[in-house]
This record gives sequence, structure tokens and C-alpha cells, in this order.
Amino acid sequence: MASKKKLAKEITILGYVSEIENENDDFVGVKISTDDDDYYVTQNKISKILESLIDEDVEVTGIVSAEGEDGIKYITVTDYEVLNLDYGYEDDEEKEEDDFFNDDYFKD
Repeated sequence: MASKKKLAKEITILGYVSEIENENDDFVGVKISTDDDDYYVTQNKISKILESLIDEDVEVTGIVSAEGEDGIKYITVTDYEVLNLDYGYEDDEEKEEDDFFNDDYFKD
């Protein structure tokens, strides 16, 4: 009887790069955090590049695997793109203008 093996499948996820620290607060790697999960990035050439992109939004493509009883998802990144997402936030200093005095009522 043939054994069932799960074939690794390449996926693309959107998230941001964050650092992984050990119990001594030492840097040990990076992960891609999404709305649903964290994907720990396995070390390769691209992971070294991602280390310089902490707190950046990215789209990464790679092969995902879950290992161990802890259920941590690991991704071997094969391609990435830095995203320039505009969340629509405004600086509070720019919005300090009072709209009341801009009303047509006060214009002659």
C-alpha cells in the first residue's frame, strides 16, 4: 500500500515582517504576520533580505509547512515584494483646522 505524502504547495500571503526573539530577547529570525497567522521564515538568501524589512508590508510567495506539536507554520520564501500600502491615516497636526470658521456664513 502506498503511503500518503502531502505535496508541498506554494502559496502567496500578505502580511508584515516582524522579528522573532528568544527568551533572552536576542534576535533569531523573522516572521510574516498576517490577519490570521504567523509564518516563521526559514533561513535562506531571501530571509536575509527580509531581516532588513522589519515592520514593512510584504507579499511573499513560498512553501508552507507546519512542524512539531506547537503548530507553528514555517514558510520557505521563494519570492517577495515590498508593498506600499496606504492605510488612510492622517497626521493630527494636519487636521487641526477648525471647519466652523470655514463656513460660508462668515464670508462677506
